[in-house]
Amino acid sequence: MFKKRGKYKTDIERLMEKSLQENNISFVYDFPIRVRGYRIDFLILPRKLKLGVECDGECWHVEGNNHDMKRDNYIKKNGYILLRFKGEQIKHNLPNCIATIQEAIKFKGG
Repeated sequence: MFKKRGKYKTDIERLMEKSLQENNISFVYDFPIRVRGYRIDFLILPRKLKLGVECDGECWHVEGNNHDMKRDNYIKKNGYILLRFKGEQIKHNLPNCIATIQEAIKFKGG
């Protein structure tokens, strides 16, 4: 159902991973995007959906972060849709996050 790539999982990534598994949503954890070294926390399968889920910890991802904006633009230019969930959303409203992912899967035809 998932594949580890050696990246340390944060608490919010572990919560998301468990919930994806419980909801039978297949994924690859810490998926690499082409040559730039960018990675997506969770790539939802099948790969043809090009649907990624990012779990944003409060201390790492702040709005207006230039690195994140460049990274997101590169990933989007390669045809991916990224769903970003802040740590507080994952901790306190995980069912809503999963519902958003399920809707995106339906929209993308998965």
